[in-house]
Amino acid sequence: MKISLFLICLAAMLWGTSGTTMVFITNIAPMNPLVVAFWRLAIAPPSSSSMPPPKTS
Repeated sequence: MKISLFLICLAAMLWGTSGTTMVFITNIAPMNPLVVAFWRLAIAPPSSSSMPPPKTS
């Protein structure tokens, strides 16, 4: 239960900071929105598949 709450809070924090992060990144290296979408899709599946499966009771 505690790990679930932690993961939800982590997801909310990352979701909330994604806009600020994109503004910062595009100031350093201008990117097309399609490139940003590609990198999000390239990073998300490996990171989410490394999580253990939920326990069933």
